Amino acid sequence: MVNDLDETLGLMLAGELGKIAGSEIRDRKQITFLPPVEFENLKSDTPRVNLYLHDIRENLTLRGESRQLIRRPGESSVGITRPPLKLDLSYILTVKASDDPLAEHKLLSQVLMVLMRQNSVPAEYLSGMLAVPNLSPTAISVAQPDHHSNNDPASLWRALGGTLRPAISILVTAPFDPFETKWTQVVREAVFAYGPGVPPQDLSTQKTIRVSCAGVVVDQATEEPIIGARIVLDGDGNSHTRSDDRGLFFFLNLPGGEHKLLVEKERYQEMRLSFNAPAPGHPEQLTPLVAALSAEEAKIQEKSTPPAKSKSK
Repeated sequence: MVNDLDETLGLMLAGELGKIAGSEIRDRKQITFLPPVEFENLKSDTPRVNLYLHDIRENLTLRGESRQLIRRPGESSVGITRPPLKLDLSYILTVKASDDPLAEHKLLSQVLMVLMRQNSVPAEYLSGMLAVPNLSPTAISVAQPDHHSNNDPASLWRALGGTLRPAISILVTAPFDPFETKWTQVVREAVFAYGPGVPPQDLSTQKTIRVSCAGVVVDQATEEPIIGARIVLDGDGNSHTRSDDRGLFFFLNLPGGEHKLLVEKERYQEMRLSFNAPAPGHPEQLTPLVAALSAEEAKIQEKSTPPAKSKSK
């Protein structure tokens, strides 16, 4: 993903700077990603923009713990996956135009103009993994000193051996998906008709069995199926089922409309879900559910730890 982001930023800077009248940046090759010393020692009279990546870490405030359902077009299968992580990648941007500082300042101003126009990278420049449809935007923050990795870019540049020169700190928040999608077959509707002879043309007049709700119960941390979880329908203790050895469960022949589920399992925090049961004859409206339960490790540990005895003097 990092190389895809480098290519994305290179295409964006080259493309947007090329639209500015009088800009000396016209080619993607003029955007480099070199360490400071290599950039300083680069023997070339061609104006260049250099981005040096010096810090990568996950943005924990944007982490999502929910599970997503993905359908394969034209297939009766559904995938369960976690949302992509968000990574903060910090760059220091410097330029070389000529021996004239005013020329470099002009190019630096043009770069600032391009970057500050964009809250996120335009879709036309996204490359590789970042170009996957429905991913969250690749956000850009420019010259913001409040981020811990960008509070003193000049000192960092000197520590890396580069000559002190004006620099712009850039923080890019990009999606990164390291997770594997787990696929499973989905049964949307089962219809059985009873009677002698040839089945009638209109099966709606016969006794039918419909799948109104289907889902899976998994451990939020390990994503492994939870066996024997109790699923209670609409708060009615008489209408319940349990997850099987693959964590799957279902309910049949429910009235169409909204219903609620309570999912509970010993040593896990209970979870409540809402869903809409499809009306008869509309199995395509069935949406599989995912109940990702969190373990009550803290409570178990608290119960197993004996209270401390007070010492008397």
